Amino acid sequence: MSFSAETDQIQREIDAFFQARGRRPRLLIGMPVGGNGRRRMNEAATRFARHGFDVDISPAHAAPRQLARMAMENDVHLVGLLSDGDAAIELTGALGDLSRGDIGIIVCARRTPEADGNGPEIPRIDPDDADDVLRLLKEVMTTCPKN
Repeated sequence: MSFSAETDQIQREIDAFFQARGRRPRLLIGMPVGGNGRRRMNEAATRFARHGFDVDISPAHAAPRQLARMAMENDVHLVGLLSDGDAAIELTGALGDLSRGDIGIIVCARRTPEADGNGPEIPRIDPDDADDVLRLLKEVMTTCPKN
């Protein structure tokens, strides 16, 4: 599939999401405590916004519980972390504590390393890879309730 065809397919998926739910998919980009790179957060947010997502950016170095609260208050469909491991596990627990297990978690990464088998399976999405974005959109379409 060519870049233009992939971009068109992403736009069709975003449009289908909008038609079914009355808004575009919403994503919170966050970097938990211990991460670095405010620029990385802005770059990831820009990439997802170019695809058609509504994107919120958390304050730098937010604790997983803070990210969970922001995700709930901003009514996002997904939280995109710029780190993984313990932060993703803690965020999963924090969302569960708030009864918001319906909010998905992804790790924003340029390459998709193999899962290490520790903790929950957290998808790794490269926002520059159209196939990753399409796979993410299809997942969001099936897991996010309609309005």
